Amino acid sequence: MFAVATSCYQGLIILIANLRDQGVLKRVKGTPLPPWIYLTALVGAAITAGFLSVLLMFVVAVPAFGMHIYPKLIPAAVITLFVGAASITAIALCVSTLVDRPESAQPIAAITFFPLLFVSGVFYPLETYPDWLQKIAHIFPLSHMAQGFEACFSPHTTGLGFSAKHLAVMGAWWLGATIWAARHFRWEKRPGGGGGLAWRRPRRGAGREYAGTN
Repeated sequence: MFAVATSCYQGLIILIANLRDQGVLKRVKGTPLPPWIYLTALVGAAITAGFLSVLLMFVVAVPAFGMHIYPKLIPAAVITLFVGAASITAIALCVSTLVDRPESAQPIAAITFFPLLFVSGVFYPLETYPDWLQKIAHIFPLSHMAQGFEACFSPHTTGLGFSAKHLAVMGAWWLGATIWAARHFRWEKRPGGGGGLAWRRPRRGAGREYAGTN
């Protein structure tokens, strides 16, 4: 889960911040390629990298540690991982709108990412946490992805391993974050790295001007 979350969240935020700063995103809007296709490709690359990291983990874990895989639970594991990764990338797109410079991308991603990792049961069992902390963790999709994916490799899991609760929470985050990102995603830098209105130095003999943002 750590590798998937890192690729789909932290890595994507940093990548978008650099592409925006370099003007790549702005130039994409001037090409015949629809911008949403380019953005979808970035998201797809992040999810693919996360899936490959999980696959590599199993390549090592099965022969080295004797990890058992249950064939009937594999579809549930793949779908749970995909929906969780998609929800995390959608949230990353939302957070990327807060990043004005590449230098601030890493701190912002870390501050919003690592606390969530520790409370979501990625490193330690969620059941060992206090009840109030478990309730907070269950609000976010990462805990549901970790629990749902883990259940797909447990001998105690019944049926096909699909959890409507986990999928519903992750799906809701995916939909909500995607809608928000579609409305607020920025393809260009804010003038001067400021807020909604950026101060532009007036020309000699000219009045004060304000530059709005997209």
